[in-house]
Amino acid sequence: MSGPTLVAAAHGTASLAGQATIRRLVDLILTQRPDLGLSLCFLDVLQPDLESTLAEHPEAVVVPMLLSTGYHVLKDIPAIVAGHPGVSVTGHLGPDRGLSQALSTRLQQAETSQSPRSIALVAGGSTIPAAADDLTAAAADLEAVTGLPVHGLTLGEGLAAAVAALDQPVVATYLLAEGFFFTRLQAVCSGLAPVAPVIGAHPEVASLVLRRYDAEVSARL
Repeated sequence: MSGPTLVAAAHGTASLAGQATIRRLVDLILTQRPDLGLSLCFLDVLQPDLESTLAEHPEAVVVPMLLSTGYHVLKDIPAIVAGHPGVSVTGHLGPDRGLSQALSTRLQQAETSQSPRSIALVAGGSTIPAAADDLTAAAADLEAVTGLPVHGLTLGEGLAAAVAALDQPVVATYLLAEGFFFTRLQAVCSGLAPVAPVIGAHPEVASLVLRRYDAEVSARL
């Protein structure tokens, strides 16, 4: 093992498909860095949790496996890490060009009957203003990658109308894994637009996690 343990802190989900997706992503990270010590924990729903994981890895680097600013990023992760002076935490994953590349791949996997002319980038949503800023930046970067107009949207009462108003849209799923939000997204957009798979276990995401980790390890030196 080389360097401090990477603690991958992910959203938990009751979805077995979502759990499998997160574990495949962890496997992909280890494929790219076989000598890395890595421990997966969950911020809700599942065990092990972050507190118990850090008790076992007192010099760890925590990488939040989260796409946007939100409660976990601003509140509970810093609060838990503060109780472990040897632990440090990286920034969350998005927005980032690696995520845009992964989203582009997933868009190509969407079951479309005709070429899309616009993209709805749909996130779970948050009441924290910085999350909206993250989504706006992610939409702009995905637009640069795909060359199509991208509209950042969130799951909510107005989503169906917003998607229906777009020109021949396809939905880019701004979610890391399957679960409640993905199921809801599919239901809302049924009959309105094809929905791409979740970002999931993609090499660009694995590389992004490692870049976050490496930057924090270098900052410790």
